[in-house]
Parts: sequence; structure tokens; C-alpha cells
Amino acid sequence: REAWKTEDFQTMLPGKTISHVFRDSRGGFWIGTIEHGVFYCPDLGSKIFDTSAGLPMDFVAAIAFGRPGELFVGMRNADVFRLDTGRNLLEKLPPIPGASVLYDLAFDQDEGTLWATNGRTNFYQNGGWQQLWHFIPMTRNRTNVMGKRLTLRTGTGRLWGVSNSNFGCVDVRQKSFSLNAFNLGLRGRTLVAWEAADGRVWLGRPEGLFEYRDSQLLRP
Repeated sequence: REAWKTEDFQTMLPGKTISHVFRDSRGGFWIGTIEHGVFYCPDLGSKIFDTSAGLPMDFVAAIAFGRPGELFVGMRNADVFRLDTGRNLLEKLPPIPGASVLYDLAFDQDEGTLWATNGRTNFYQNGGWQQLWHFIPMTRNRTNVMGKRLTLRTGTGRLWGVSNSNFGCVDVRQKSFSLNAFNLGLRGRTLVAWEAADGRVWLGRPEGLFEYRDSQLLRP
């Protein structure tokens, strides 16, 4: 009723002739059209953001929830957008230096920092991107390669990353690497890393599930 008073409407399925609308016992809506068959929507409050909303492409590689009412959207081509979900406004962030692809995003609520990986570790703070570097012991080389997938343990400031040959951890408060498995000789593909509420760190690898403890990979 309030929508009728404020004229606050949303157009759905524009250009299609609607023949029937049915709401099922779970609250989902089935919408019949003359031209393109039946559509289903589990929640009419859902919104779709694609090229029609201002995104450069429909290939979204990663999302990260920011502050309340804020969402970060990473595209495959390394473009990153900030979405104001209350006002449905998209803001494009500055480009990530040297990035042509994006794999994952993570947002640290405590520090207000957005982390991104394109195989290299980057963080966005105070309006600009910075790359995180560290030196490999016993060599003069430096690297910021950590992973293709990121998981952030809320409240601890530990950001875990995994890749096809490595896994590691970043202290998001100190902006420094606290662990790189390459230095421990623990090479090999890691699919996912997860730090549980009790502080134990679990790794999913092609060979199965492992716990990382005391610089070792232990089978449960």
C-alpha cells in the first residue's frame, strides 16, 4: 500500500507479456509469459546488477561485503566497483596496478581495508591500491604472490590465501606476510584454507583434508 502512495515501483521482465503470476507455499513467484515461457523468482526483493546497471560485463569474478549497505564487486578483467546497495549506485575504484585479471576479494571490517588478489596480493586503503611485498629468506628476490582464493578470519586480522603451488597468511593489521608455505618447503596445490573459531587451520588439497600445525601438514 505504501508503494502506491510513494509511486515506488520496480519494472520486471520489461517488454514481455505476462499471462499469469502465482505465489507458491515458500513465497516464491512463478511468472508466465506469452513470449518466453515461465520465470521463477524466490524473492521479489532480489536485485540483479549486470551490464544494464553499469557493470562493464556480466562476468563477476568475486564479491566482498563491506560496511553495512556496501558491496565490492570484482570483474574478471580486474575492474573493481563499490556498490551502495541502499541507493543502487556503482562507483568504480582506481585500477589495480599491473592487473589484467582478478581472482578474489576480501574486506577487513576492523581496518576498513579491501584486499584483492590477481595472483599477487593488493590492498585498497585511503583511496588507492598498494601491493604487499615480502622477501624470500636466503635469496635477494621478493614476491607478493600468495594465492587465487582469499579467506579472512574475522577478529584475528589473519588473511589466508591459496594457489596451485602455495598457501600463506597475511597480517592485515601490520600489512605484512606472517606465513608463506614456500619458505617451509610445503609446496603443492591448495584449494582452500579455513581458520576455525578455535584457531585451528584447515587446508583442502587434492590429496584430502589437512590441518596446518607447527609448520606441518597433519592428516586428521
